[in-house]
Amino acid sequence: MNRDYNPFANLDLHFPKAYWEDVKRYTTTQGGDGDTSVESSPFKRYVDLWAAAIAVGAQEGAYVWIADKDAKHRFIQGSVLQGDLTRIEFLQLLAIGHSEDPYVVKDSRKVIEIAEAYAAGGLPILMEWLEGGVQSPMVSLTKNLIRFLNDATPGAEADA
Repeated sequence: MNRDYNPFANLDLHFPKAYWEDVKRYTTTQGGDGDTSVESSPFKRYVDLWAAAIAVGAQEGAYVWIADKDAKHRFIQGSVLQGDLTRIEFLQLLAIGHSEDPYVVKDSRKVIEIAEAYAAGGLPILMEWLEGGVQSPMVSLTKNLIRFLNDATPGAEADA
């Protein structure tokens, strides 16, 4: 695949509006007066947190369709994925798996809609991981991810 390939370049990417303040808190892109240390804000960019929420939502089968456009917050345009072939392929493979239709990738908007629904389903889980415990969000997230991966991978033996 050509590194210039980005079928999502002209599409808007969204988070559920209900989680927007949380998203800003846990990314260093937030700006303003918030704590942007990696311990407090483990995700560098909004799109990084979005991708993590999609992955968690997909693994958990948490698909939450948000039909109301007013309940969504546009955080960036899909051009942010330019050159990120791994993430583009992830979104396309997720859409194929969800729809059971390999031709769904021809409809870039549908691919993003599926991804956004998994992000909406994965965000509450991700927020629980970030906010849970007495440790920093980074440590809490890391421990919860290890547990999550161990649960998702039978026979895995990592310490959490």
